[in-house]
Amino acid sequence: MSAYLRLSFTDRCNLRCRYCMPESGVAALQHSNVLRFEEYFQLLEIIHRAVGLHKIRITGGEPLVRRGVVDFLRETVQRFPDCEVSLTTNATLLAPMAEDIAAAGIRRINISLDTLDPTCYAQLTRRGSLSDALEGIAAARKAGLNIKLNAVLLKSLNGNELAGLVKFAMQQQAVAMRFIELMAVGEARPHVDDWYLSAPEALDMLKATFELGDPQPTANGYAMEARQGDMTTQLGFIPSVSEPFCTACDRLRLDSTGGLRQCLFADDALGLGQMLRRGDDAASMEKRVAALWKTKGSPGSRCQAAAMNTIGG
Repeated sequence: MSAYLRLSFTDRCNLRCRYCMPESGVAALQHSNVLRFEEYFQLLEIIHRAVGLHKIRITGGEPLVRRGVVDFLRETVQRFPDCEVSLTTNATLLAPMAEDIAAAGIRRINISLDTLDPTCYAQLTRRGSLSDALEGIAAARKAGLNIKLNAVLLKSLNGNELAGLVKFAMQQQAVAMRFIELMAVGEARPHVDDWYLSAPEALDMLKATFELGDPQPTANGYAMEARQGDMTTQLGFIPSVSEPFCTACDRLRLDSTGGLRQCLFADDALGLGQMLRRGDDAASMEKRVAALWKTKGSPGSRCQAAAMNTIGG
């Protein structure tokens, strides 16, 4: 089994989503500590040789806040033609960049959209504008990008909007909708009792509005067709809490300092960036990556203080 790598292109974000970052933000990494483009590519080559990569997803923070992101995407596509290279974004900065991102070779893009209510969006993101995100989605569609909308299930915040989000995806045509269970990580921990809504509960809620096909297993959950009249969309769920998929997980996470984690909950990261900068032999680094990969599939320590914005959550 080869790996799916989530690469955090930056720890910075233009939003302050309540389940991800504190309102005041987090202390930004020193510029000198963040990987340069060529360092990312060197580490990607090492990881690829060590375990094989079939997919690279560029994430953040918010990757579009970092200068040169389109160039980075283009070069990643060119250097790793045997990998699917995709992007995750909150879409608020996407509108003026969508065509260039598509021209860079990106075909798939995941967009975080937890609500369609402007007031709720402002409260949830603390500084975001729903209209900017919707403009980004429209621009991505126009550019021909394959779009998947991601919404975190938040019972007391967006629990009454699930059907509306699915309808929105249907209206956009060829846009998939996926719901993700809230995990007790970082800023979300104090709110789990009020916010947590399981995927099975959400699925039952949606059955009252849509005709749903039989659930089909995916790499990290399940998906089905949702229909209402002559409109359809692909509907997916990631039940990370109610139905953990650790034994089938193929993800690795590379943060913007070069720390490699096997899991969102991992306490420690393999410091590939530090090894690279001190001149460690590439072959020895590959062995360390391969050893980390071998421990995949068995849940280990459950670090609950992780900062989602730093590790490509």
